[in-house]
Amino acid sequence: MVTRVRISDSLEAATAAVIPTSKKQAAIFRVKLKLVFLTALCAAAVCAQTGENDHSAAPTVLVALAAGDDNAGARDEQTGAQVLQRFLELAPKNLVRGAVMDVAFIAQLPRLRKEGSLQARRMVGTGGEVVYSDVRAQGDTTIRKDVIARFMSAETENALRSGDDISLSPKNYKFKYKGLQTKESREVYVYELNPRKKRVGLFKGELWLDPATYLPVRESGKMVKSPSIFLKKVEFTRDYDIRDGVSVPRETRTAIETRFWGQADLAIHYSNFEWTARAQSNAVPDHGPR
Repeated sequence: MVTRVRISDSLEAATAAVIPTSKKQAAIFRVKLKLVFLTALCAAAVCAQTGENDHSAAPTVLVALAAGDDNAGARDEQTGAQVLQRFLELAPKNLVRGAVMDVAFIAQLPRLRKEGSLQARRMVGTGGEVVYSDVRAQGDTTIRKDVIARFMSAETENALRSGDDISLSPKNYKFKYKGLQTKESREVYVYELNPRKKRVGLFKGELWLDPATYLPVRESGKMVKSPSIFLKKVEFTRDYDIRDGVSVPRETRTAIETRFWGQADLAIHYSNFEWTARAQSNAVPDHGPR
């Protein structure tokens, strides 16, 4: 005796019972759908040997799986809200203040085939002011003066401003939790960031948080408003290391589309980071996950 299984009928019943509400859920749904019907085929083969032809189990299993998906989605949203809350609680203290470090700038104008570099000692005061010393420069003069020096000057001036709030906060951004993901061989909580206003200093992109401390290990994206009429587009990636419960800069890469020189690439590498005694005593303790 040969038993025929009508996969199309079962698919219709299962799909009618559960309709994925997002692309992510749909992808998970399809994978589970395949697994369930492979299991159903095996069950049907066993039924053929025993004379039992009850195919109602497949839709039942699918409904149970779908309920599991809904629960998982709710847990994801809850986790995302909890992680974001911890990040926001720590943010006011997650500041690099009273520290010194070595910094190396490497800038290029590929279209003009120009390159320049600069090394310096970067000091951040307890009030956030930035001062550079022991400056050593090499390479093209245009690069050094019009790319690197302008960046250093802008950073120094911006550090003294207190009125411009560009913090990563619900006031400035909409946060969309994307889950605990493996990025570049490490697990991180990923959030999609969308600025609430088109303002200089705000960007559209991603925020990666360290699972153990809830502190940023990467910010990346595209500035939603150019800081200068000479710049058409600014994209960046900022990477951090966690030091004494604070995110300290490790590397920044910026790709700038200028109106006159074409693409400009700027890489900033930070090393030999040291706290002052006062800053170290004010550092955020590493509480670990809660």
